[in-house]
Amino acid sequence: GTTVTLALNYGSRSELVDATRGLVQKLIDEAHRRGCSLEDMLQVDSLESRIDEAQIAEHIAVGPGLASVLANAVPGAASNWDLPGIAAAYRRLASWAQAGELAAVAEIASRSAAANTRIGTDDSGRPGQLPPEAAAEVALALQMSQPGASDWVDLAVQMRWRLRATGAALSAGTIDLARARIIADCTSVLTDELASEVETRVLPEASSQTTGQLRNSVRRAVIAADPEGAEQRRKDTERRSKIALYPDENGTATLTGSCLPGVHAAAAMARISAMARALKSSGAQGGLDLLRTHIYLGLLLGTMPLIPPPADGPPDGPPPADGPPDNPATHGRGDDNPTDDAATDTQRCDDPRSDNPADEPPPADGPPDDRPSDESPHEPPAEPADPAGQHSPAVGGSVPGPWQDVPAPTDADAPDDVDIPDAAISYLGRAEDTEEDDRAEGPSPDWPPLPAQLPAGPAGRPGQTRQGSPPPGLLDLVVPWSALAGHTAEAGHLNRIGPVTRLQACQLLVLAARSPHTEWRVVITGNDGRAVAVERARPRWHLGSSAAGTATTGVVGRVTIAIRESWLGTPRAADPAGPSPIREITAMVLRAAGRAAARARSERSSQTQADACAHALASDSYRPPPRIRDFVSIRDVTCRFRTCGQPAWRTDLDHTKPWQKGGLTCSCNLGGCCRTHHKIKQLPGWRLEQPRPGVFRWTTPAGRSYEVAPDPYPA
Repeated sequence: GTTVTLALNYGSRSELVDATRGLVQKLIDEAHRRGCSLEDMLQVDSLESRIDEAQIAEHIAVGPGLASVLANAVPGAASNWDLPGIAAAYRRLASWAQAGELAAVAEIASRSAAANTRIGTDDSGRPGQLPPEAAAEVALALQMSQPGASDWVDLAVQMRWRLRATGAALSAGTIDLARARIIADCTSVLTDELASEVETRVLPEASSQTTGQLRNSVRRAVIAADPEGAEQRRKDTERRSKIALYPDENGTATLTGSCLPGVHAAAAMARISAMARALKSSGAQGGLDLLRTHIYLGLLLGTMPLIPPPADGPPDGPPPADGPPDNPATHGRGDDNPTDDAATDTQRCDDPRSDNPADEPPPADGPPDDRPSDESPHEPPAEPADPAGQHSPAVGGSVPGPWQDVPAPTDADAPDDVDIPDAAISYLGRAEDTEEDDRAEGPSPDWPPLPAQLPAGPAGRPGQTRQGSPPPGLLDLVVPWSALAGHTAEAGHLNRIGPVTRLQACQLLVLAARSPHTEWRVVITGNDGRAVAVERARPRWHLGSSAAGTATTGVVGRVTIAIRESWLGTPRAADPAGPSPIREITAMVLRAAGRAAARARSERSSQTQADACAHALASDSYRPPPRIRDFVSIRDVTCRFRTCGQPAWRTDLDHTKPWQKGGLTCSCNLGGCCRTHHKIKQLPGWRLEQPRPGVFRWTTPAGRSYEVAPDPYPA
């Protein structure tokens, strides 16, 4: 009776068969554990009392029946034996659900491509290319960024047409989304035929491998399927190498280089590690990971100080009179008397008085370091480091530099064979380093100082680009008045990073005050935080200047201070007493805020009704003048597509109602749209309206509408 009940409630005949087989095997295993026969066990325990949702979940095929079983399973009431099965069943069910979502997304892509005469589909419905309007529709429905939605659409199309077996395995719950992504990403460089070969080779073992193991298996299969192409792709990918900045939690960030030449990247990491060990031996506090970070930033910023020699090292010796030794075999483990040379190397290490230090690489023909990892071998001097990056020797060459004879990298500096996740991870978290971290006591060294100015680029005047924006790549800082005045600890906002603490914001403000090229703006907001007026501030001072004849630009390209209009004239807007230059900055902000507030009041007095526009800033020309451009970019903050975070100053100022059809060049008919969404707005079936100034409504070809209001400022 219990078996029949389960079949009626939870699934089809095939699911019943699978569940029954699993239950019988479970009972047999239990009988063996108890040391009795199956018949004896069934006489002791009622079969009905032993069967529940938790016990059968892992034996039911993925689908609606499994979803129904898991909906009634209570993990808290399950046995220790059944809990892992419940977790695995949920994972299989999630894979099945994600496969269904991807199937729907693939259909959106197919229909969008069919409606786009420039793309089209083949006989199976496969798009000729990924339509950006499909990604936009998915982004609105699933609340994703445009790049994220494009990636999701691409994966959906691959699972449906290119990697059918992988898509079927995902739908069956055999593999999960992470493994499906690995197969899709690694085979994306291959033709459909070769991708199918790789898929056939790796899928049988995919479910029993970790993601790291699967990634290695797929990479090996890709190289085996197309060895010549693999080498060419490596070279092509190196040409697309880049540096990227990602915000982390707690106000920190990740600065990473991607698509770097593998050998060079490993050598660079070894050099950073060697310099960190030298810094630690000189008495610096903190673990090696922290010291590597100090070295990394110091080298990039060009502000890395010389590493002093160890406090307990041998006395300094005179530098060689004729430069580096001629015989590299005598510099390190190839020497017949390494002890004396090692002492001399230690004497010379980072000695600022040594103006011609030895700078030789390890001997090319030296014996391999094949010692066991638990030994502590003598570490010969390594290639010296150059904090400014200006004296890097060529391979096999010798160029003097300020870093001398830092310890050579050891086995601990080699990358571990680890699973590399999507986020960047450290290669060097070995046990010996962790122990050093645990033993580290006392304060860590100060971070390298920040430069206030950088050399200006060749294009344009320093600090000036399109729409008066800061030069690309430099910093754009937004600070609420309450934080600047010290009333609250409200977070500021830094481009590429996101929210920053008040202390970090003040640090950047002082840095901005040291550059004459930083642009300053004051935004007046309503009580809801949305901008009502903007005024450029012109400092009467700055704390630093560029060297004579040197074109520079500020590291902080633009500073925006947001203050509520209702605070002006109240104690909240009093010029606070404090150290310069913060006091000077607040005085400048209040002067500009007064001018902006007066203009906002004047514009409101000419309005006939609330939420209407008096067109006080309207222009007869097609291109918006600076007064309109500044206000619209300040009001919108980002691209007006609902899920796009592109800064407004980088976008096209688009006429919501086309100018050639009578649309005004006024803030009530303009909005920032990045180039991608500007093009999508013009596609058939898409419609963009601005029912109220600053409020935008997007309507997709399916008739769904999504509204977005101006972004608020922290004030």
